[in-house]
Amino acid sequence: MRVYAGAEEDVLQVVAQLKEADDGLQAAMMGDAREQLGDTWRQLLNEQSTGPQDHDTIVADSRVVVGSDGFIVYAAQSAQPLSGGLVPSEDWHAVEFGARTRRVKIGDRSPATRRFYQANRMINRGLPNRQKYGRVGLQAASLMGRQLVRVWVTALVERYRKGVNGD
Repeated sequence: MRVYAGAEEDVLQVVAQLKEADDGLQAAMMGDAREQLGDTWRQLLNEQSTGPQDHDTIVADSRVVVGSDGFIVYAAQSAQPLSGGLVPSEDWHAVEFGARTRRVKIGDRSPATRRFYQANRMINRGLPNRQKYGRVGLQAASLMGRQLVRVWVTALVERYRKGVNGD
């Protein structure tokens, strides 16, 4: 989710102050915002997750990138395969949106008799039910987008005040 500074005057003022600040203060402001946003983002993801599969796939390795004109929140960034072979950074959509369990026929050749056979298999059994609008990351981003912007603006303003006042 990418968040841009909108047309709200408070947000535009913060962005203007951030761009006018010296490099050391800018880095401190963005560092504080990154820390506070990261904590808030992980908390929101944890509130939306419903089990260990959600946590291991979507919440683990979530992060925030803060810039001078907005921020980006990421979830499911781990490239390490989980125990079943699922790689969160590539296959996160399976856990986020779920899947329908269904029966399929597969055909194969028996290694012992070398004959073809067909068998029924259940697929997508370990995934949650299908959700059109997402379950964890997208829900957290859509429900709490304004809260994330508020945390970002507050962190930048507090650090700017401390920098200007010499604290």
